[in-house]
Amino acid sequence: MLNYFINKIIKHVFVLCCIPLFVILVITNASCALMPRTVLDSDSGEIIESTTVAGRFKIHLFRLDQYIVAQNSKASYVYKFGSRDQVTVYVWGHPEFSSPLGVPISTSFGASSSSSFQSQINNAVADKGTAADAGSAAYTIDENGNVFLPLIGMVKFESRTINQVRKDIAKRLTKYVINPQVSIRTVSFRSKVTYVLGEVTKPTAIYLNDTPLDLSTALSYAGWVNLNSADVKNIYVMRLVKDMQVDVYRLDATNPTALLFASEFVLKPSDVVFVSTAGVAQFNRVITQFLNAAQVIWFSTSAVNPNGIAAIVK
Repeated sequence: MLNYFINKIIKHVFVLCCIPLFVILVITNASCALMPRTVLDSDSGEIIESTTVAGRFKIHLFRLDQYIVAQNSKASYVYKFGSRDQVTVYVWGHPEFSSPLGVPISTSFGASSSSSFQSQINNAVADKGTAADAGSAAYTIDENGNVFLPLIGMVKFESRTINQVRKDIAKRLTKYVINPQVSIRTVSFRSKVTYVLGEVTKPTAIYLNDTPLDLSTALSYAGWVNLNSADVKNIYVMRLVKDMQVDVYRLDATNPTALLFASEFVLKPSDVVFVSTAGVAQFNRVITQFLNAAQVIWFSTSAVNPNGIAAIVK
C-alpha cells in the first residue's frame, strides 16, 4: 500500500515538472520561427531575405532571383568615368586637342578597344594590380576627376558618361571653334574594380569597362570555383550600398535557373564576389570571413579617394 502511494506521488511530481518544460520548448520554437534565419542549411534554400548585424555593419541578405537581376541588368548598365581612367579627346580639324602634348594621334575611331577580349577584362589585374598605361597619347583623369584641356581648362569627367562629357566640351569650345565636332574614347579603364575571392582557382581583381561584367563571367576570369573545397551552394556578392550598410546576394550554383540569373547579374565597382568554403554552415561565420577581406578593399579605396566612402557607394 505504501508503495502504491509513493508511485502516485512520483507520477504527479513528474507531470508537474514536465509541463513547464513543455511550455518553454513551445515558446522557444515559436520565437525561433519568427526570428530572421542566419544559419545557412546547405540543403534548405529557404532564405529569401534576412537582416543581421556583424560588428558595425548592417547586412541584408538576398537570394539571386529575377527581381534582383532586374535591378542589376545589362540593359541599364552605363560606364561612367573615374579617376585614373585614360581618354583621348579629338576635335575635328584641331589636332592640338588630341593629346596632352599637342601631338596629333590617329583619328580613326572605328571599333572601340572595349570590343576586344583583352579590353573586356581590361587587364584582369596582374600581380601588381595596375592596368595598361596609354602613355603620352592620352589624358589621365586626375584624383579630383578632372582633365585639363587647352583653351577651356578643367573639364569634369568623373561620374559622367562619354556623351555627357562630349556635349560639355563641345559647348565650351563654341567660343573658339565653329561647330566643334568632338570624339572621346577611353583607351584605358583603371578606376573601377571588382574582386573575386575565396575558394576559386585564381583569386583576382577585374577592371570594369564599358562592357557590363556579369557574375558568371567574373567567376570564369577567376578560373571558376575550386570544386575540391568550395561550397557551390553559397556564392556571395557583397556590395557596400552606403556607409556601414551592406547588401549580400547569394547564388546557389547547383541550380540551373540561378546560373542563368548569374549570367545576367551585373557587378558594380568595388563589389566583392566570395566563394565560401564547404562545411561552413553558419552565415555569421561566413560573413565574418567575407567582411575581413571586403573592409580592406573598401576602406583602402576610400582612404586614397578625396570623396572617401562616397566614391564607392555612389
